[in-house]
Amino acid sequence: MTELGVNIVTKSDGNKQMKFTANRWARFLTIASEVDEEAMELNRKTREVCYRHRIGDGFFVSVTDGFSCIGIRKYFMPYGLERPTKAGISLNLDEWRDMILITIAAIAQIFPTLACAQACYEAPSHQTDAGKVACCSCNPFKFANNWS
Repeated sequence: MTELGVNIVTKSDGNKQMKFTANRWARFLTIASEVDEEAMELNRKTREVCYRHRIGDGFFVSVTDGFSCIGIRKYFMPYGLERPTKAGISLNLDEWRDMILITIAAIAQIFPTLACAQACYEAPSHQTDAGKVACCSCNPFKFANNWS
């Protein structure tokens, strides 16, 4: 059985895609408005923008000055330093606006199970410190071979 999820593909390069598992999608939805605010600020250029938030399994969403895009990318951790990989996508500001205004609602309508998916940290197993530490989605660098 494959894990429930959805692939998002960039308009600029059909070969670039990002798979959102139910957990990653749920976590992404909780920060989408924050990311949108940072994207708008990136466009306005009235303050420095340096935003990065973990969405599980080593994936982060980032918005940073100097790049006119929103990055959704997997990281690895060689020598204790987080580094981005090629796995993921960068959405330009127009693609991001479409994601906020169209794609999220379309996914909720087409995949209602994703619309009500819960993030792993909402599970009963995360109510204890041991459960939080044991979660490989929340602590991917602890459990994964980081050289791949």
